[in-house]
Amino acid sequence: MNIRKDYVRNLWVIVSQNRHTRPKEFKKKYSLIEESCPFCPGNEDKTPPAFLTFPEGKKKWEIRVIPNKFPALNNNLPLKPHKMNKRGVLEEVPAEGMHMVIIETPRHNRTIGDFSLKKTIQLINVYIKVINMLEKERGIKYVYLFKNYGPDAGTSLIHSHTQLMGLPLIPPFIKEDEKLSFKGGKCIYCRIIQREGKSPRLVYNGRHVIAFTPYASRFNYELWIMPKRHVSRIDKLKDEEISELADVFRRSIKRVLRVASSYNVVLKQAARKGRLHLRIELCPRIASWGGVEISSGIYINSVSPEEAALLYKNL
Repeated sequence: MNIRKDYVRNLWVIVSQNRHTRPKEFKKKYSLIEESCPFCPGNEDKTPPAFLTFPEGKKKWEIRVIPNKFPALNNNLPLKPHKMNKRGVLEEVPAEGMHMVIIETPRHNRTIGDFSLKKTIQLINVYIKVINMLEKERGIKYVYLFKNYGPDAGTSLIHSHTQLMGLPLIPPFIKEDEKLSFKGGKCIYCRIIQREGKSPRLVYNGRHVIAFTPYASRFNYELWIMPKRHVSRIDKLKDEEISELADVFRRSIKRVLRVASSYNVVLKQAARKGRLHLRIELCPRIASWGGVEISSGIYINSVSPEEAALLYKNL
C-alpha cells in the first residue's frame, strides 16, 4: 500500500490492494427495452428535433445530434448577455448555454467498442464539428464533452450517446490543471508521456498516441489516452493522429467493458486560447465513493495502476 499524489494537482490516492475485489465480482447486468428507447430509429418524435444528422440530409441517420430534453442549462439560442452577480459571499451567473446529446449509432446495443475504425473516426469528427459550432455562439466560453455509460455512471439510457455542454465559464478544474501543468514553464504532461512510455503502467505506445493507467488513478482501471505531440485541442489533431486516437479509443472502450458495466469518458482540452495538453480519461465506475472521498478529497483505489495496465494488456 502507498499514498500517491496526482502528477499535477493536489490530489491524493490511497492505493490499497488488500481491499481488492476481482473485476468479475463487480459486473452488473441491466437492460432497457428497445421499443421504449427514445434514441432508437423510429422514435425520433420522443426527442427534440435534430440539431444535426450525419450523413447530412439523409433520412436514415448514422449519428444524430439533438438538444438535451432535460438540459442542465437554458438551451436558448442566441444566448442572452449575462454577467456575474455578487452579493457578499454569494456569487452566481445565469445558466445560459447549450446542453446537447450526440446519439452515436442507430443500433441500440452497440457501443463504441463495437464500432469500426471508420465509424469511430466519423464520431470524433462529429465531436469536433459540434464543439466548434457551439464555441461560435456568443457567451459560450468552454464546451465540455463527456460520456456516461451505465447506471453507476449517471445515465438511465443504455443506447450509446455522448453529451456536450457549452458553458458560460471555463471549468475551474481546466483552469487549475493548465496553470499547474505549466508552472515550470514547460508542459509537464509532455514529460509524463515520456516517463509513462517506459513504465509498468503503459498500455499502448504508438506513433502518435499513448495510453496508460495514471500513477494516482482515482478509479479502479482508470485509463488515459493522449496525443504524444503537444496538442491542446481535439480540432488541432492531424488526420493521422485522429485515426490512431480513434483506434485506441474504441479498443480501450472494449477493454473497459470487460471489467466494468458502467464508465465515464471525459475530454480534457484547453479553452480556445489555452494550451493544456489534450487527453481523454476513461473512468470505470466499479467502486462507490464513501466517507473518505467525500470528507477528505483523498481517494481509495483497490486496484493498483500497474495491475490495471497488466490486465488491459492481456485482454
